[in-house]
Amino acid sequence: MRVASRLIAVLVAAVLAIGFAACGNDDATSDSEVAVLKVSGGGSAQFREPGGDNSVQNFGREASKAELTQAATVLHSYLVARAEKDWESACSYLSEGKVRELEQLAAQSSKLEGKGCAATLGALAIGIPQAASVAATEVDAASLRVGGKMTFLLYHGAHNTDYFALMTNEDGAWKVDDTSPAAF
Repeated sequence: MRVASRLIAVLVAAVLAIGFAACGNDDATSDSEVAVLKVSGGGSAQFREPGGDNSVQNFGREASKAELTQAATVLHSYLVARAEKDWESACSYLSEGKVRELEQLAAQSSKLEGKGCAATLGALAIGIPQAASVAATEVDAASLRVGGKMTFLLYHGAHNTDYFALMTNEDGAWKVDDTSPAAF
């Protein structure tokens, strides 16, 4: 039940985050054209708020530009696969732990039982406007904060909204460790 509660919370966060992106589509040229990945770098200082909760911005250490680029490429590829409704591909960018959680959620659903990660991601996306999914592909990666098994990728997204995505490194390969980035 704990996994289901967490996944419901993730779904709510995803809907809220995508809702911010649904306000328009300034940088992609149409509702179907995904954005090109940018990696401007510059570190986490640009996301710090004086007197605010800067726990993500100050977490761990700042990764190298090469690590930032590698992790950002994986996150962007995941977001593009989601926008294109290529659920199998999207699942390939997720961490083993996140795939297991989605499979457990499917097992608890009478409609998704036995269908796994791809079917669950597809079901979670029902009702999300295509324009919002496409806008969510706008990633200008600025910082990768690494600390132990947990890593945060900080980036500028559509409509001047800043996001962070939980990432993990599995056997030398970056993986997305959540179904949807969260807005700061």
